Amino acid sequence: DEAASAALSKITECIKQDSTLYTTALNQLKSLASQLETRIYERQELIQDPESPKVMMITCCDSRVSPNMILQAHPGDVFTVRNVANLVPPYERQGDYHGTSAALEYAVCFLKVEQIIIMGHSNCGGIRALMTKDEAELKAGVNKTDFIDTWMRLGLPARERTHRYASHLSPEDQLCYCEKESVNVSLANLLSFPWVKEAVNQGNLSIHGWYYNMTACSLSTWTMRLHVSEYEIWD
Repeated sequence: DEAASAALSKITECIKQDSTLYTTALNQLKSLASQLETRIYERQELIQDPESPKVMMITCCDSRVSPNMILQAHPGDVFTVRNVANLVPPYERQGDYHGTSAALEYAVCFLKVEQIIIMGHSNCGGIRALMTKDEAELKAGVNKTDFIDTWMRLGLPARERTHRYASHLSPEDQLCYCEKESVNVSLANLLSFPWVKEAVNQGNLSIHGWYYNMTACSLSTWTMRLHVSEYEIWD
């Protein structure tokens, strides 16, 4: 409006009175304009072209975990699936709704991703709920929620391994152990999908386990060997 234009004109006149300040401001404006032009072009290119990410990440829907921030990735770099406790169900075709499995099929069979990362994290509410679930309720199949309890049963092998191999640890350390074991369970479940196992054995796909410690801001990684048998073999 007229008031804004008048104010801008006054500021411009003040800057022009100091030639050094004027030159600096002008150069900064030119640089900003160039950056904006580049970003607009990149965004148009990103929108117009089909997506072609090389990496798929399956991680938790915890709001404190940001895959793009951790990877320093840009839009279009990573095909991301988020669910409670970053779990991958085993391959099965019964039932009608398989969100994670459908995304996995799209990534492997159509996008042809070359890497799949399953990233767990510290202080995971889903894994804590799994670890503190009453044993009697588990055996009886008691569900106190509509969906969460059933979903978290996918992590029961991780809970069992934690009780078997880490029962001497403190409750918090057991939680950490289970968070990592749940990633291994999901990695094993990945190989139950025939087209995932085929791509891995052909060397076209590698799968990785990551664990993000939010408190220490550290990342632990491990990789499944390229040739897989019926046994779980980890590097």
